[in-house]
Amino acid sequence: MPSVPNVSEHITRRLQSRYLVAADDDFRSPKNRRLLDYWRRKAAGRARPAWRDLTLMDVYEIAPDIVVRDVVDGGAEFLCRYCGTAIVEMMGLEPTGRLLRDTYRREAADQMAARYRIALAEDRPIRVVGYVQVVEKPRPLGFEAIVLTLDGDAGSKSHIIMAFDYTYELTLDEAAAL
Repeated sequence: MPSVPNVSEHITRRLQSRYLVAADDDFRSPKNRRLLDYWRRKAAGRARPAWRDLTLMDVYEIAPDIVVRDVVDGGAEFLCRYCGTAIVEMMGLEPTGRLLRDTYRREAADQMAARYRIALAEDRPIRVVGYVQVVEKPRPLGFEAIVLTLDGDAGSKSHIIMAFDYTYELTLDEAAAL
């Protein structure tokens, strides 16, 4: 009888390099909708709020699921300004104060930077759906994320703010698209 491959391992390998990214504001995660609503309120009619307009204590219930990155050299690199405790725990590492390339393996850092650059170019909310790929997990772990730009004192689009929901279950259509 031929051996049957470990389906979970096969799916995990297949999905680790895939994710969906879209300029979209149809977020299904309450965490991501909460950050989007807050971001829009703080923008107060502008294209986006400034980092100085935000107070993470205003969204304390989702602050553990938030990451803030500074845009370095127009998006050539990204420095982690803040990483919530839920993200640190899930990833098993503390990226605060570190560049992407100094935190994650090259492929993962490149994929993350590509998502941030899409947000910088699109200048609207970006929805990311996929499977965790920056750290090894025993089974595919789905997520929905929101990626938003923020202005800084040095100019526009100087920061990226994100929220992640690692309890998100991909729809059948989303999983099929991956």
